[in-house]
Amino acid sequence: MSFQFPQAWGSNHDSTDSKDHLKIEKSELQCRRAEKILKSTNKLSFAGSFFTGRTGNSLASSSSQFMKTNRQGASSNGRLVHPPLNSSSPLLFASGCVTNMIEKDNSTPPIYDILSKYAVDNYNYKPNITLGPFSRFEKAEIYNIPDSIFRKYKSFDCITNMGVFPELQRAWLAIDDKLIIWNYSASSAPSSDLEYYTIDDFKSTILDVRLMKPKANVFVNTVKYIILVSTVSHIRILAVQTSKEHVDISDTKMSVSTQGLLANKFVCYDRTGEVFFTGAGDNEGIWKLKYTSDDEWFSRNCSKECLTKSSMSTVLPSVLSNFTSFLGGSSDITSKAESIIELKLDQSRGILYTLSSKSIIKAYRLRTTKGMTTLGYKITKRPFDLLKELSTTTVNLKTPLLARNKIKIVNIFPISKDENRNLFLVAVTSSGCRIYLNGSTMYGDRLTLTANQTKFPPPDAKFYDEVEKKKQEQLLREQSFMGSNSASLSSTSKSSITKNPVNNTMTVQDLKQAQETSQLLDELSKCLIISPGIFIGIAKGKRLFTSVPDYGILKSASQYIEDFELHDVFERIHSIVQLTPSFNATNTPEGYCNEFASQYTGLPLEFAILTGTGIHVYRYRTPDLILNDSLNDLTFSEFSKKYGSEEACSSSLYLACKYGKSDSFRNLATKYFVSGGKNAKLTKKVQPSVNDVEMSDKLLALIILVSRLVRTFWGRVVFKLKPEVKFNRDGYINVESIRKMKSNKVILDGLNLTKKQLEYFLCSILILVKFFDENKKFLPALSSYGHSIDSSMWKEKESEVCLQAENMGFEAMIKMLNTVKEGLSFLTILVSDDSGAKSFEDVIHYLPLQSQVDLSCLTFSEFFASSDPYVSRLLKEILSSVINKSIASGNSVEVVANALQEKCGSFCSTGDVLIFKAIESLKKAKDYMNNNDGEMKMNYLRAAVKLLTETADSLSEEIITDCVNIMLHLEYYDGAVKFLLDVANTSKQIKLSEHYEKDISSQILKDTTMKNSYERRLNIYQLIFQILADVDKKAILSLEKASESTLSSTVDMIYSSVNSTSGQKKLNKFQTNAAFMDENGRLITQYSEIRDRCYKVCVSYDDRIFHYRFYEWFIANGVGERLLDLETPFILQFLISYGVRDLNIAKLLWVYYSRRHMYFDASKVLRSLALSDFDLDLPARIEFLSRANGFCRCISAQDLHKDVVILASDISDLISVSNLQDELVLTIKEDTRINNFAKKNAISILNSKILSVSDLYNNYIDPLGYYELGLLTFKISDHRNAEDIRSKWESLFGKWYYLHLQKKDAENEPFYQILSGNFVLVGSKLSNTDVLFPIMDIFELLAKYMYSDEFSKRYNTPAGSIVDCFVGSGVPYDKLYYNLRNIIEATTFEVFKGYLKILDNEMCYLIKSWYKEDKTLRDAIPDSSMIRTMQSYSIKTDPIYEYIKSVGKLV
Repeated sequence: MSFQFPQAWGSNHDSTDSKDHLKIEKSELQCRRAEKILKSTNKLSFAGSFFTGRTGNSLASSSSQFMKTNRQGASSNGRLVHPPLNSSSPLLFASGCVTNMIEKDNSTPPIYDILSKYAVDNYNYKPNITLGPFSRFEKAEIYNIPDSIFRKYKSFDCITNMGVFPELQRAWLAIDDKLIIWNYSASSAPSSDLEYYTIDDFKSTILDVRLMKPKANVFVNTVKYIILVSTVSHIRILAVQTSKEHVDISDTKMSVSTQGLLANKFVCYDRTGEVFFTGAGDNEGIWKLKYTSDDEWFSRNCSKECLTKSSMSTVLPSVLSNFTSFLGGSSDITSKAESIIELKLDQSRGILYTLSSKSIIKAYRLRTTKGMTTLGYKITKRPFDLLKELSTTTVNLKTPLLARNKIKIVNIFPISKDENRNLFLVAVTSSGCRIYLNGSTMYGDRLTLTANQTKFPPPDAKFYDEVEKKKQEQLLREQSFMGSNSASLSSTSKSSITKNPVNNTMTVQDLKQAQETSQLLDELSKCLIISPGIFIGIAKGKRLFTSVPDYGILKSASQYIEDFELHDVFERIHSIVQLTPSFNATNTPEGYCNEFASQYTGLPLEFAILTGTGIHVYRYRTPDLILNDSLNDLTFSEFSKKYGSEEACSSSLYLACKYGKSDSFRNLATKYFVSGGKNAKLTKKVQPSVNDVEMSDKLLALIILVSRLVRTFWGRVVFKLKPEVKFNRDGYINVESIRKMKSNKVILDGLNLTKKQLEYFLCSILILVKFFDENKKFLPALSSYGHSIDSSMWKEKESEVCLQAENMGFEAMIKMLNTVKEGLSFLTILVSDDSGAKSFEDVIHYLPLQSQVDLSCLTFSEFFASSDPYVSRLLKEILSSVINKSIASGNSVEVVANALQEKCGSFCSTGDVLIFKAIESLKKAKDYMNNNDGEMKMNYLRAAVKLLTETADSLSEEIITDCVNIMLHLEYYDGAVKFLLDVANTSKQIKLSEHYEKDISSQILKDTTMKNSYERRLNIYQLIFQILADVDKKAILSLEKASESTLSSTVDMIYSSVNSTSGQKKLNKFQTNAAFMDENGRLITQYSEIRDRCYKVCVSYDDRIFHYRFYEWFIANGVGERLLDLETPFILQFLISYGVRDLNIAKLLWVYYSRRHMYFDASKVLRSLALSDFDLDLPARIEFLSRANGFCRCISAQDLHKDVVILASDISDLISVSNLQDELVLTIKEDTRINNFAKKNAISILNSKILSVSDLYNNYIDPLGYYELGLLTFKISDHRNAEDIRSKWESLFGKWYYLHLQKKDAENEPFYQILSGNFVLVGSKLSNTDVLFPIMDIFELLAKYMYSDEFSKRYNTPAGSIVDCFVGSGVPYDKLYYNLRNIIEATTFEVFKGYLKILDNEMCYLIKSWYKEDKTLRDAIPDSSMIRTMQSYSIKTDPIYEYIKSVGKLV
């Protein structure tokens, strides 16, 4: 929605790009339209309202082609399928119900498909008994031929032929060579001149007169029809010009000679406007009448061409004796001549049919090339062919009605493909049989016709007399045995027969035989079949009959029954003529014959019997007329049984709203609507909800009535495109066609409904809304819902759920009616001026081309009830255009907006009015800015922001963006930021956002409304960040410029007197152009001040979601460290919440804690970072643990508590594990045994997350034989199994020895040196743990590897090497002394050769070294001679032991 008013911004809104840069984006609306096949629709005309009489109304029901092809309108039980009631918005539910009901109406099966399923024809007929209220036709009018005509020609038998022009409401009478045009609708006028006038310049007898539409580009545009007058000698063409009250007929001077042809049958091919005719004097010839506006020397402007004979035959005279035959004479020659008696044209398939006097049917495919039509493939069907084809069906050919030597076809009637895809033709015989011929045109130019079904007439009176006779006989027999039950039997026998009169006295075979021998329609002469399936004719005795399919039973039960009735007897009948169009509901076979769907919006079907004395008009009685004429309990009950109680209630609702009815009638109709149908009921009894409620007939009746009111336009597009706009093959608009237009700013050409039609529908909707407003007290669903109901019992619970569902359903439908009402009111505004087209174009001029293209795809259903935000945006754009146009006319925004809100509140809501007022305030603010009036500018800016904030929830993102851009243009930055924050923080937005965040956390995302609201809120935040970025940039540039100016120019010092009495002066500020220095010496500019105000608004605003996005914006722009300086209620929670999933934010969090001396929390964050799933290498994790360990040590003694101790211990353990893992990484890197791929894979795993000790040991250390790391693992995990530990030490020594032997120079390097160095490295890490460092076991291993012949035979290991290894590993002398003494005391045998000597030497070396290194020991044993001279060790002479015994304490 764009509010770029030309008056506000000083330039007209250019709705399109230049012609060279036209571009149309393919929207979803255009994609949907491209998938549909758009067909032309009949022009609609209306008068009054939906509930007035239908005289003068003509509404073609062609909406079916616009409906979706899904067949969801009806369920298996025939009930309406509707959207879920508890999860659908009221408009979505109501529009879905209406759409599905229209689709259900459009799915009625084709009548001829159902007919073919019956072996016996079903008729609802009894001799001498009428159908009563359900009679199908009534005599509506009788127009007597004016007596003045009879007086003038002095005879009542002077009329030789007559016919009707239904389009002109005129009749024609032929009296020899005179043509009388009779205005039968004005026959009651006092002046006879208004009744008829005579054309008497024909020089020969008139044979036939036909009214047809002219060919294109032959006559002027005012000539809408032509009249063909066929005489014995010529065919003349008369032009017809019509107005509201007059019909002007003029001679075109076009005529062609038809001497001898006796042309009497004419048809016009609508596709090309060409006329075909035949004549009684030309046997089987088919001619084409050619006329043109050009009259050249060698070609006349009117000529004829024979299409079935050679070119020479077209100029040869015909046999004149045929004329005698045509006029009623007879001769032996002409009585046997064959001629064409019927000429019919199937306009939908392009097939021309002829019927000859010998009952031969011929069919021709019409081929059109360059506007010229010729006869193509021909097929001939003789009576023998038809009977032969019927012999393969179930038809009994032995019936006398189809006797081969007597069968005579009197008429043929094409069936359009809109009515049935397979049935092509119906042939009627003189006995009243109807033969149905199926066909196909699938094979190129070929044509096939096959007779496959015959419908016999009803049984005649003999059959019914026989039935009654047998009934009486059976009744007499039963009375002798069941006297008391005779009454009940009699009443049963008299019950009405719905389908046929067969009962236990007659069999189906009897009925079939009666139909096949019926004489009821014998001597049938004139007949007519009116689509769909209405059979009318004059039978024996010149009595009129009608046979009409029961469309209601066909719709509700898919059964085919015909209501047969006999009417009046007529003398001297000329013809039977259809006066008004058929009432087909759709243009497809499905739904075509649903009269219930079209009963309110189409003209009533009428046909006329043309007699020698006048015109007798019969009108079809639609279902509403059945109840209208006899609304009582019996009729309503019978209507409900036949067609369903919902249909009866719907018709009653229509009658209750019908215009011109008395109050008593309306009340009676309302009574049947409210109480005549079934109530709502539950379909599920376990935990029922409103979705488990089956609608009541009252609610269904309303849906049915509304759907039939709007069905003609519900699926049609709202706006028409201009004729110059073309489509490409893909179904999208061809941009080139727009580029070629003189003005490509407006491509819409108006609405698909005229102003009169809009007013008609609007009036109808208003009547419905008023009805429910006045009668809601009679509807429990609208009046009682909300009253307390005891739901402890099941019945009460069921009633409560049903009542709730009914209330929701009615409220939804009434809301939709009000929305449609306001939508139609809104559309009437577009064409409100007298010059409707100009007014419409002025409004659309303000729309962008893209919006116009998308609007051309919008259907009425989407216009009224779409939940698509883009559709809402398009509607707002139209509203904005209406405002723009009104402003251009000199009106104020407030006046126009208030007027729109009053007429169509849902399309121009209170919020829209406030928006328009706000836009006007912004316009005034701009005006005052141009006038340098800052105070008034700010006043209007604040007023605009206030108005916009009041309607924040109804603001679209586009409106918000437009308004913010205006504020920024007016340099109202901080106000724009505050406005955006207020818009994002309405109570509705806060509620929806909180629910959406909860749904995200629970991973339940079902409500798109909450999602859209949340995304809208984030988009508003992005606008704020754009403003901040813009003002940041401007502030930096202004500061740089001001700084440069300060260095290069003289600073003017401005002093202001603070206290004049003291004479003191205070330095207020330094000014440099637009910059100044504040009291702190900081350089300030206009934009830096604006920036500070904007950030202050952001930081101080109480909006958690905004603050989170605000902080994210800081981090995304690389200034996340600035968050550490913020003191807001949300910063810490943001760092905690987002630190879980963002490494940078987590780093900021521990720094935030440390700066505020919150060391315990900082340690926890660092520990979690070290163990996190972030992409960190092992050294970084070790660093985090080290920092955490350091922070734990910084915690003061008074703050120490249990959690701190546990955390510190945990961190220490993690450091040990991570260090072990780090050593493992280094070890693997140096391990040459591992191939590069495996090494790379292992290092990538080990150099990321800290693994558990078990994983390190089991997956890497133990399999790879890293025994020293294994011992460290034992230490970390506190493993105390002595055998495992000794085994690990043995393996470690063996590994060292093996690696030594693998060296090339192993012989030159003593192993004891290698062993000593490696041992000291490992021992220094383990010596503090006695379990992992068993000195006695290790001593034995060292002695073995250093002194035994097995490992060190070739080397002379110096004495004391073992002692040096232990001492180098950090083992104290005293501890080593006691362990070695224990070994000596416990050793009674040599582990290997020389082992005891080694013990002796190592003990001596230990005592000497200890004494030398330990001053305390020297002080305890001052006499060192014994120690210094010690050459061998003996327990008895151990100087240290002797000292211990003497003093009584350990050293």
